[in-house]
Amino acid sequence: MSEEQHKKAEIGILQDREEKKEQETKIVEDKEEQEEKTIKDIEEKKEEFDRKEYYKKKNSETVICPFNKEHIIKKRRYLRHIKGCPNNPTRKATYGKKYIIENINRPIIKESITKEVEIKRLLPFLEDKFIEKGIDNNRKGSVFIRCECNKMKLSQFGEEEIEILKERVKIIYEYMEKKYIDIFKGIRNEKGKEGEEESVEEKEIENIEMPEGWEFQSEKHSKQCISILKHLIDKEIIINSGDKKQNIVESGAGSGMLSAYYSILPHSNDTRIYLIDRMTGLRKKYDRFSKRTGDQITRIAADLSDIDINELINETEIDDKIQTQENSTIIIGKHLCGSATDMALRMGISLTKTKRLRGIGIALCCHFKGDGHDDCTIDFFNGLGVRIAELTLIHRMAAWGVSLNDCNDKSKDGDNDKKVIGQMCRTILNVARVIWLKNQKFIGDAGLVKYCKKTSSLENVLLWAKSKYD
Repeated sequence: MSEEQHKKAEIGILQDREEKKEQETKIVEDKEEQEEKTIKDIEEKKEEFDRKEYYKKKNSETVICPFNKEHIIKKRRYLRHIKGCPNNPTRKATYGKKYIIENINRPIIKESITKEVEIKRLLPFLEDKFIEKGIDNNRKGSVFIRCECNKMKLSQFGEEEIEILKERVKIIYEYMEKKYIDIFKGIRNEKGKEGEEESVEEKEIENIEMPEGWEFQSEKHSKQCISILKHLIDKEIIINSGDKKQNIVESGAGSGMLSAYYSILPHSNDTRIYLIDRMTGLRKKYDRFSKRTGDQITRIAADLSDIDINELINETEIDDKIQTQENSTIIIGKHLCGSATDMALRMGISLTKTKRLRGIGIALCCHFKGDGHDDCTIDFFNGLGVRIAELTLIHRMAAWGVSLNDCNDKSKDGDNDKKVIGQMCRTILNVARVIWLKNQKFIGDAGLVKYCKKTSSLENVLLWAKSKYD
């Protein structure tokens, strides 16, 4: 092989080596690139996974609203919710007002059950074990009831316990019927004795001119409102003549229908109407009809338990044209449910401190929604041997008088018995309220009257009271 050929061979070998080396380098680079890509993909997937986990965790964290335990919200939306929460007191029109004092119309409970030997009671107190049977810890209940009575259910008791409760109600009813004959006269045959005529005083006012645009709820509601007002006018609780200025406070006003009926009745005196109800956003309100007649309207969205009525009137009258005097404020209400009645009564009695109260007229309703802890009659029933928890059970049994009202001859004897017991419970609660009113310093007289027939309303009893200042 010549020298030239030898050089060419060496060059070829070197070229092959270079090509091989380049190929190996490329393979290594491709491998490294692939590894880098794989690592990058893994990191991206991990980052995506971490992001999902982060948001999943973030969205799963919840907190409870401090203003309403029913509101469970995401933690990240907490501040936003607080600002817009409908239960936030700072969003209410009454926030910071002097006349809002929490639970001012609720009682300070001092239940005495330790003086069994010293005080002779009508009945012995029920034992704690008996009462505890009626508590259902799984019951949600109402946000407005603040004690264990919230969880009290008759269905928790057996037949034996129910019979004991029924017998105690009968004893209490018979005792009260004999002792307070004058109060029972107004609601004769309330427990439905056969052959005895029902005592009803349904009153009417003739020639009422209905304003343009008036929306009738129904004929029966019209008759009820007019009968209630006529009773209060006849008893000189509400004034509709002369020039005496007055305040009418409608408790649990809703649409304000009852006070609107007063406004359309002929009256020559100046009147300011206070409409108090904790509900807001009510539709078809009757305020405009009262305003057309010249009556002044003040609507307050607040709970009855928190209203200092004297302070409210003081605040309203500072720059008001109507300056009311003593004996000039009336508390009214139509179908005021459960314990709201007791709150309205306490609110009325607080007016006697300033001698503003003229009278009270409340159409009673829904006794079964009451709570023994809020009753103004706690001391009275305590004296009979009835504790607060049993008083709540009496409220619950009152439902039998309404829900079983359609019992006929084919109904079970137990149902008919429950119906009578339910009506007894309602009467016991109503009469006890009248007794409480009569024991107040500046109440001259109080009573009960049936203002309409049962065909118009099963809850047809009007509680009235009139002040008397020496």
